Order: sequence, then structure tokens, then C-alpha cells
Amino acid sequence: CGGGVSCPDYISILAIEQAMADGVDVINYSIGGEPTDPWDSPLSLAFLAAKEAGIFVAMATGNYGNAPETILSPANAPWMMSVGGVTAHARFDNALTLSGRGSTPPAGLIGSSVTAGYGSAPLVFASQYTHTVGIFDSGQCTSAFPAGTWTGEIVYCATGVSGRTAKANNVMAGGAGGVVIDGAQSYFQSIGIDRFNLPGINLLTNDAITLTAWLNSGSGHMATIGGTVRALDPTYGDEMHVGSSRGPALFADNVMKPSLVAPAVKIWGAGSSYFTSGLSLFTGTSQASPHVAGAGALLMALHPDWSPAEIESALMLTAVSSVYEPDGSPADPFDQGSGRMELTAVSRTGLLLDENEANFIAANPAIGGDSASLNIASLMNGSCPQTCTWTRTFRNPLAVAGSWTISVGQPITAVVSVTPSTFTKAPGAPACTNH
Repeated sequence: CGGGVSCPDYISILAIEQAMADGVDVINYSIGGEPTDPWDSPLSLAFLAAKEAGIFVAMATGNYGNAPETILSPANAPWMMSVGGVTAHARFDNALTLSGRGSTPPAGLIGSSVTAGYGSAPLVFASQYTHTVGIFDSGQCTSAFPAGTWTGEIVYCATGVSGRTAKANNVMAGGAGGVVIDGAQSYFQSIGIDRFNLPGINLLTNDAITLTAWLNSGSGHMATIGGTVRALDPTYGDEMHVGSSRGPALFADNVMKPSLVAPAVKIWGAGSSYFTSGLSLFTGTSQASPHVAGAGALLMALHPDWSPAEIESALMLTAVSSVYEPDGSPADPFDQGSGRMELTAVSRTGLLLDENEANFIAANPAIGGDSASLNIASLMNGSCPQTCTWTRTFRNPLAVAGSWTISVGQPITAVVSVTPSTFTKAPGAPACTNH
């Protein structure tokens, strides 16, 4: 991909062709570009050929949210499993515990970083020292402090133009034993999680304000940096990543995009340009789609008779819609698609939908097609008249007959009916459900 600067389509097409020749099972594509017409895009059509060849493809939607119509290409194609991003139930936390005379210390402040613990040690403002050592940055730690400025104190750096790692290195040069940085972020998912060369922690802006007020009172301020812990908490998960691209998708406005969402925030991954160890924590939908690619590989191993389209439908039909926005409001289908992928149910799903290349090509609106008619797990119409109707055909992959009853949460401005609302399917036998 041109050293990470650009990824010409023809290079990706050659890679897809090679993958097909090699007989691979799954492709992850954490790449995207300006939205284009998928029926007129050689790259999008190459992925359709890969799908028809039996390859499951997971694709990142992009990181241009949270505005609508920001899904990138080729993720906007109706035949693509397009993956948006949410937070995970696991998080890498670091705590700052305070003590000292004067006003009551704030309760432990939770921030982010990947460092060891340190302290208890005196906690001081960098701004107390900047003018005395010839640095005029109001405590932003933009330049290296002279050796001997501190003797092991924990230094608090204000937000500013220099990077967080640079701030940490600048106070370490001056003899600091630890660092606390105003991360200049209101949402925890956006706060930097850096691997500092000394114990340190990034704080949310509101926590930094609280800390500043406390440091301006009393004296003898002491702090302990707890050290990074991997914290598991259900409340950490299912929050939409603020940058995750949102639907509806341009050029395919009769198909719900994204397809679903998966963990995308502070995910351990390999990289060649960040640290010599090759590992770091990354955020973005490029981290979400590999989760779904892995799920596709698992399902192919468990159910080799399922087509890539059927695997997509299983993932979408069993996703959970517990996703919410950073402000606490529920996410809508243009944010989360079918919801967050849920692997505890997907392999036991009792209904599958299949679709083929010929029908995807025929759905091209330029030749009078309608992508809303495709047999996929999406019921959408971008310009619905008085009445909208969808028809879907399911297969029962279970070894026994199953019965299903469909219920609908009625929208405020529409009445939705399903026929038949209850049906029984023998193993493998198709049946139609009209919406």
C-alpha cells in the first residue's frame, strides 16, 4: 500500500486474484477510499467475484463518522460485510491515587497508558518550573527540561501542541519519576493509551480540571500511579466509536450499512512504525473488521456447507442491538447496522439467507435493478413510497425442524406487518417471508 500512504486499486485486485488462486477462505480488508458506485468499480466487483468463489470478506467501513453517509468504498457495496466499530468489554486502565494536606483529595482518577506503577511521590505542576529553566510553554512540556529539574517527582503537564510521548520524554529528561498528562479528550474511548518511557497516565479533560483545582489548594500533594491493568467490565463495551463511519451508504441506499459492528477501540495489534516491539494499541474500524474475519473463519470451520452470504446473514441475524452513543443515547441502524457481533449464538442460528453474484449484478439501479430485493439480512428502502414490501427466503441449517414467530417493534410513523408471522421449516427446506 505504498508505504501506508495510498493503496492503488489495481494492487488490491491483484491480491484478490491471488487469494482466489490460492484457495483462501477469508479476506480482511481494512482499507477504504472515497465512496464510488460499486457496480462501476473494478475493486468492488473483484470482491464480488471473491465472494462468489467461496471467500468470506470482512471490510472496515472507515473512520469518518459520526456524520451520515460516510461509509467508504468498497464497504458501501451491497455484497460486502461492512463492519463499524464499538468499544470492547475489556479496557487497559491506569489509576492515579492522590493524597496530601489541604482540601480532600479527589477519588482515584482512572486514565490510560501502558506503563508500570510508581510512587507515592510528590505531584507538581510543570508550570511551576518552566520559567525558571527557560521554557515558556505554560506547563505544556513542549521542550526537554534540564537535567536535575526534579528528583523523582510526578510532573503534571497541561494540554498543548506537542505529543503526549514527547511530553513524557521531556519531563523524564529533567529527572521526573512519573508524568500525568491532560489528554484533552472528553470521551474515554478517545484518550491516548501511550507506552511511555517512564510511569505515566493520560487523563480526561474533566479529570484534569479536577486535578488542577486540587493542586491549587493546600500543600504536600502526593500521588501514586497504579500501573496498567486489563480491566473487564460489561459497561465498557458496546459504545459506538465516535469516528466510526455511518450510513446510509452512498450509491447503495436500499441496503443497510454498516452490516454490523465489532470491537474497534484500543485493540492490540501488530505495526511496523510505532514501537520496536511491533505491537501497539490501535483504534478504528480497521481493528473491527478483523474480529469479523476471524468469526467468518470459525464459522467456515464449523459449517463448511454455509456460503459466505449465509455466514454474513448468520452474523447479522444474531447480532445484539445493545449499542449506544458516547452521550448515552441508543445507536440507530445507520450507526450499528444489525448490532454488535455476538459469537455465543451465531453458530447455532436456525435461519440463513443466501444470494449470488448474478442477482447482485442485476440489482444495479442503473439498469433498473433494486438492491432492496436482494436476499440479504437488510430491510431498507431509501425512498419509501406509501407502502414498502420486502420478500426474503430462508434456509434452515439445523438437523431438526424449527418454528419461528416474528414480532415487530412498531415505529411511531409506520405500521409493519409480516406474512407469515409464524412458520415451521424442515431442515434445509426454504420458505418465504414477506415484509
